[in-house]
Amino acid sequence: MKKGLFFVLIVLLLPAVSAELFLTQPSGLYNLGDELNMTISITRPAQTNDFATVALTCNGSELELYKSPVSVKAGEQKQLSFTSALDNFVLGGLRGDCVLQAAYADESVESRRFEISDEVIVTITLPASIVDPGSILQISGNAVKKNGQPLTGSVEMGIAQLGSSALTAVQNGAFVFNVSIPAQARSGLYPIKVSAYDTDFSSQTANHGSAETTVRIRQVLTRLDIALSSLSLFPGNNLSYTVLAYDQADDEMAADTHVQIFTPLGAVRTDKLAQTGATQTLSSNSNDTSGSWSISAQADSLQTAKSFLVEEHMNATFVLENDVLVIRNTGNVQYTKPVHISIGENGQIKDVSLDVGMEKRYRLDAPDGEYAIEVDDGNLTSELGSVFLSGNAVSVRDTDENFISTMPWFWVIIILVVGCIGFFYYLKTAKRDYWSEASAPAPTSPRIAVLKPHAGKETKINQGEKQKATFVALKLKHEPASGPAHETIKKVIAEAKAAQAHGSKTPGSMMFVLTSATTKRQENTLEGVQLAQTLSALLSEHNQKYSQKIEYGIGVHDGELIAELTKGSFAYHALGNAVIAAKKLAASVENGVSISDPVHSITRARVKVERGREGWNVKSINDNSKYSDFIDSFMHRNG
Repeated sequence: MKKGLFFVLIVLLLPAVSAELFLTQPSGLYNLGDELNMTISITRPAQTNDFATVALTCNGSELELYKSPVSVKAGEQKQLSFTSALDNFVLGGLRGDCVLQAAYADESVESRRFEISDEVIVTITLPASIVDPGSILQISGNAVKKNGQPLTGSVEMGIAQLGSSALTAVQNGAFVFNVSIPAQARSGLYPIKVSAYDTDFSSQTANHGSAETTVRIRQVLTRLDIALSSLSLFPGNNLSYTVLAYDQADDEMAADTHVQIFTPLGAVRTDKLAQTGATQTLSSNSNDTSGSWSISAQADSLQTAKSFLVEEHMNATFVLENDVLVIRNTGNVQYTKPVHISIGENGQIKDVSLDVGMEKRYRLDAPDGEYAIEVDDGNLTSELGSVFLSGNAVSVRDTDENFISTMPWFWVIIILVVGCIGFFYYLKTAKRDYWSEASAPAPTSPRIAVLKPHAGKETKINQGEKQKATFVALKLKHEPASGPAHETIKKVIAEAKAAQAHGSKTPGSMMFVLTSATTKRQENTLEGVQLAQTLSALLSEHNQKYSQKIEYGIGVHDGELIAELTKGSFAYHALGNAVIAAKKLAASVENGVSISDPVHSITRARVKVERGREGWNVKSINDNSKYSDFIDSFMHRNG
């Protein structure tokens, strides 16, 4: 009975032991170079001897990864572990969506789907999207495999349009390139490509990826030029000019420029803003000064200039005002010609000599009647129409000569009186002192009385005239009392006096003033700069020769003053901050000359400068004046 029951129990329990096959699940994503670690669990109801296999299927292609004979006892659960490297050697070209299939005897099982990738995600970082030519561009970034692991390998960078490439290592997923942008690189947008990769044991590329970005190279102004329609201009005609701007690659570019046109005397004829590449027109007048004119253009810190010649043009106009013929010089040089003046059938020749802009008037006489008036100067015949004349005979009389001829003794008396006044004035003032000491009591008859304004107190000038003046300030760090330096300072004073400048002196500084009241010139700006450069040359020559140095600075500024010339004494009251400005310029330069912006604007055609701390430091003067020989000889002696 017991044996039968035991047999029944065994029969009942046998179906509970069935065949089972299990496969551990892979990760969702693998990159080349990763390892695949799997476990297979096998359970059989009866002892079985067979091959256990694992196959990899990716996008329809299959690869057997594992095959091994396995013996399993009845009811035994047997576990098999295997590891496979997912590299080029094992996988070949298998990539993408994959699945594992395990099989044993008559059982098989599939894993969940997963991905095998060789992709590297590359990101690029630039410090700026626009760079200057000639600068260093830093290109940095990261390279991470698709499975999230940082790449350790290599990275290549290339900017094809610049012919630039580089190779560096990727450490823990990071890389950096420093790229030199050529100074002559054209402006524009440049693609940048970065490729990152690693290799397997056979040096074959495994994981790889790339990224692209762009950088713009800025357009930088490097050169200015001026194109002229002609190098010469006949007065009354037009001259076309175009300002051209070029960038670092010598390509034309657009820019706003400050254009000035200067006459031969340095006066500004045109001052305007002009767009490069746009043709501008200079309309000339028949009496524009002949000689070398210049056009300057400035943009940013660049400046260029071109010269052109305004030709000489002798010309006059003839106008009839009742019985007076008016001849006006409308050319740009002295008009010197014989002119034939016809009154009806008769005529006379007059030798006419007129400075630029001047005119001469001739009274026409003839027996009572109406006469046709005609003027011929050899180049042009002008028919001026008819006029009614009266008189005894046909004549052409200079109205000025006529006045003098009728009053000869009057003019003789005037000339004698003026001459006597001038002579007595000379005797009275010739021996007066040149200097006035601002710190000392004023002498009874000073050559110059320097009157400084004080707070709450006006400087007294009884009957003054407002005039433009040029102020030349000399700053001395240590004023010498004796020796060669003292003698040099005396030479400085003598030079200023010879230039018709009036001076004043305070401890450590001197002020020289040039104005039309003393120099008899309306414009003294260039002469002021010439005087300053001469004084600087004297002081520099002293410093070359002697151990006792003179540390100095000279400043030149234009301003206004109220001048009064009474009883042989010249007094002035400076307006505004002209004196302070000149002294400030003198203090800003060491052993040289500094000029203010107004002075530079007037003298820029003749004076070469560079930007200084306060104003413009003088380098040289294109000077045909009496000072040039001394300055040139000094520069020659000292290289």
